[in-house]
Amino acid sequence: MSSHSASAAAAANQALITLVSQLDEMVQDVLWSQSQDEKMDLSRKIAHEVNVAIRSYGRDTSYVPPGLLSLAAEIFRAQRRTAQLVVVPDWNCLGNNQDMCMKHPLYSKTLGHAPPVSPAAAAPAPAPAPAPVPIRLKGIATGNDSSM
Repeated sequence: MSSHSASAAAAANQALITLVSQLDEMVQDVLWSQSQDEKMDLSRKIAHEVNVAIRSYGRDTSYVPPGLLSLAAEIFRAQRRTAQLVVVPDWNCLGNNQDMCMKHPLYSKTLGHAPPVSPAAAAPAPAPAPAPVPIRLKGIATGNDSSM
């Protein structure tokens, strides 16, 4: 594997790992929602993101998070042999659809150990420190005190 293809694979791996984390949060939003319309809208967004990710990174990646294929399997089930979601996917089945995941062309890339998550992808950047607040001490002259 050339260094360019290795770096492309590493970038694709990180992108997919990060995406699955974000999609898991979206799935939780679907599960908490009381509105069927909102559940379907969120599920369509999840389906779109999964589709884009597989098309964008599937060829370059050396590792596909199993959670991504689990999401894809539930989306496929909810499409009911059509090109769009017919029903809201049963997101409670995530991780329990190994039989469907094994049929996916990217399944072989789920085997083995996950690559280490880069620190930049693992956690959001810390917020910058707030600017110091000037404190005026009574009776003590500071270089910034204009009353001198």
